[in-house]
Amino acid sequence: EFRITTFIGMLCFLGYQFSYGKIDHGFHFWLWASAILVFLPNQTATVLARSISTRQYYLGVVFFCQVALSLFFTVAGVWKVLVAIYQAAIGEAHAFSIDAFARQIAMHMVDEGSTTPAGGLILANPILGWPLYLGAIYLEVFSLVAVSRAPLHRIWGIFLMLFRFGTMVILGFWNPWSMVIVALFFVSSPFGPEDTDPMRVVRELPLVKSALRLRD
Repeated sequence: EFRITTFIGMLCFLGYQFSYGKIDHGFHFWLWASAILVFLPNQTATVLARSISTRQYYLGVVFFCQVALSLFFTVAGVWKVLVAIYQAAIGEAHAFSIDAFARQIAMHMVDEGSTTPAGGLILANPILGWPLYLGAIYLEVFSLVAVSRAPLHRIWGIFLMLFRFGTMVILGFWNPWSMVIVALFFVSSPFGPEDTDPMRVVRELPLVKSALRLRD
């Protein structure tokens, strides 16, 4: 089976490539997706079009890929929030501080010995990075919630790609493969409606939907 061979090959390749210390987390997306895609039904498009149960099974596998990918983002975001709460409780600077992003850029600059022009701009004006950092945490924390709301798939995927692109522009971390897989499973999601009312998307946003329910 080609898909099983792909997963095993990727597991061996990544195990060898990152067995010397630093791990490139961007490839975790592909490893887990390749494992889940092993369970895709071996059927042609014609069979899928005729059989509702096979088609639902196929879409279920795609959905679990989306869940796996979003789980990486959500775990990272929730961890940031929990650590921020603890740091705030003991009086330390935390992820919700105005200079939080500037501090992270400064730490990266010390580790790497350099920074990007965009990173230098935020270092000089920390408040510029504050909404970007809060927005990134919001995207991460609620990625798992967004999977269950089909109207959000495409726009959420676009913002996740912008988040990864911003990491490159500001911190210099570049991993195009993580952007490709987000585009594949979110921007090109089979569950997202073709024509979505912008206001419907806004109403489906995490926290916004809860606030609207409370108001009603």
